[in-house]
Amino acid sequence: NNNMPFIVSGGNKEIADYLQVSHHKKQMIGKVVGNYNFNGDFQLAGNAWREVKNHFMQKNNDLLKSLEELIGKDAVVMGMEEVWRSANEGKGLELIVETDSERAAYISPDGYYLSLGKPTAEKQYLFVNDAVEKTIKVVREKNGKVVFVDNGEMKGGDRIALKLRYSGNPH
Repeated sequence: NNNMPFIVSGGNKEIADYLQVSHHKKQMIGKVVGNYNFNGDFQLAGNAWREVKNHFMQKNNDLLKSLEELIGKDAVVMGMEEVWRSANEGKGLELIVETDSERAAYISPDGYYLSLGKPTAEKQYLFVNDAVEKTIKVVREKNGKVVFVDNGEMKGGDRIALKLRYSGNPH
């Protein structure tokens, strides 16, 4: 019921039999064929982990390809400042961020505006060491999803992008 992904392990026949009767095929993200009954725990764990990594690598590749398509449809914003504004407006469906992204920034007193450079406005802006972390928190608070991709996988966009809940010009 909770859509938890899983790996199936066993012989080819057992896996085939399982797939014929299972109601949970959509949650299966991989299979490890073989007999691991005799001291095979370590090998089974390694093979299962490899399947998990392959699954998420493929999922992230598909996500990054879809970002390119969404740019032309105004269904995604890129760059720290645009992502911050859209996230605070509750427009964020899915935040995509590289694993080790950090960005110091200045946030306006009302929390709506973010500036990467020191603002010239007379208002007192709050300096934050990691605006990426704060953006992740905002997206999650507004029921958005956060996906981490490996460093260097995103092209441009300050290593951060936000898929919007609906298409159209965000501002």
